[in-house]
Amino acid sequence: MVLTLQTCFFHLHHHASLSFRLKLLNNIKLMLSKRWEPIDNLARDDNLTSTGRTGGADNLMSGDKYTTPFTLDPMPYWREAMALLQREDRHDVVAGETALTDYMKGLASFIISCRHYYSKTNTSIVAQALHKLSDITIPHCVEGLLMLYALLPTDYQGGVEGGDYDSLLPTFIPLWSGVNHNPDWDFVWLSVLYRCCKQSRSYDWKPLFPFLLTKLRDLLHLPSAIPSQGVRGHTFPRALPSHYTHFFLNVKDVTKECVCKLTKICYRIIGMDKGYTLSPTPL
Repeated sequence: MVLTLQTCFFHLHHHASLSFRLKLLNNIKLMLSKRWEPIDNLARDDNLTSTGRTGGADNLMSGDKYTTPFTLDPMPYWREAMALLQREDRHDVVAGETALTDYMKGLASFIISCRHYYSKTNTSIVAQALHKLSDITIPHCVEGLLMLYALLPTDYQGGVEGGDYDSLLPTFIPLWSGVNHNPDWDFVWLSVLYRCCKQSRSYDWKPLFPFLLTKLRDLLHLPSAIPSQGVRGHTFPRALPSHYTHFFLNVKDVTKECVCKLTKICYRIIGMDKGYTLSPTPL
């Protein structure tokens, strides 16, 4: 069963007031936050029964032993969010700035929180994101980066049996290194690359280690007499457009988060090199 905006509540959602739309999104988050019966139980029972709430509405990804009986199409929500951010949505958006801000926060939270329910074999999201990232010298490219951050599930397979993020990493790394001294840019790429690292099966991360250490040094503003190695790119922009980051990142100390994610990735690379069995959530 595929749960989509069009088949479920598209007309109700799109033609309602912002306050009602926000309540509707929050109720759907509440519904999706329920943990479903374990896979073994579902195999014995055709009726899908929920076990009740076990956490907050944002805790949608907990419990690997649980399965979801449907996928959610994120693109209608994503297009609505982009249209509102760029003031392109002229359909009855008559509201004060506070109401619009509250709704955008709720919509962005909904999009990110429901990532567990997006199809893990949907390659069109990656294709659209990379198309927008084809020119990283224009602010518009941030939409492609945020698509990867907000819409790609952790276990993305890209339609390949037993697939992984490994095939995307040779494309991701040059894009990330194309912009220097931008903590927002680094944070989003590190979030995506940490998912890649957790799911990686064949990619050789060791050659990337000096580049990661250079990034870490730059984030910590450490002095060095040695020129940066492996970091090539322009320094524009120094920050991503605020109307994107305010709703989709919402990080108080982005540099601290970057350092934390970089440390986790380096930890996993060292562990993979040594053949250690690593905890899924180090540090």
